[in-house]
Amino acid sequence: YSVSALSTITQALFQAGGVSAIGSLRAIQVRRAGEVVSTFDVYDLLMRGDPTHDIRLQSGDVVFVPTVETVVEIRGEVRRPMAYEMLKDESVADLLAMAGGFTKDAYREALVLIRASVGGALPTAETLALEDGPVATQGFNNGDTLLVSSVGDRVTSSISIKGAVYRPGIYGWQPGMRVSDLIGSAQEDLLPEVEIGRAHV
Repeated sequence: YSVSALSTITQALFQAGGVSAIGSLRAIQVRRAGEVVSTFDVYDLLMRGDPTHDIRLQSGDVVFVPTVETVVEIRGEVRRPMAYEMLKDESVADLLAMAGGFTKDAYREALVLIRASVGGALPTAETLALEDGPVATQGFNNGDTLLVSSVGDRVTSSISIKGAVYRPGIYGWQPGMRVSDLIGSAQEDLLPEVEIGRAHV
């Protein structure tokens, strides 16, 4: 391709139609006179806005895009769930950062790592606890999937009121709380059709 004198790696890739599905976005090389003069990670530009290694090209340069090696998918309660290309030294913590972190509904106590099959064996599942230091630095194999579950609708330190009451729903619980703290008046808190003589806790 013939490019302008001020073109960068990304501009040359754009002119060439981009990187194919099997091409790496993390280890793009610029070779000049037979030597690698720069290695460009597109994620630096896309996720961190860092164009440091998006160098200007010179006449005769070769932009080499190697094939992708490790792709890991993250699903569930993260801000950007999708498949990401991972480098050899990147970990669970790095993948979570790429995915934008947890959503407010994420259950952070236990993540599930589905290990891709090796040698024809079935995939395996591992439960990861992030508070365990080595887990956060654990690496991946190509084809792995990390699942982040939702906490669901359960609420701790709460009491639920249901039935023939005017204001059913969830209320905060405190030590020493009694039924009368929530239902203080039969006329104001209970519906007319309530059976006064019986209630279930």
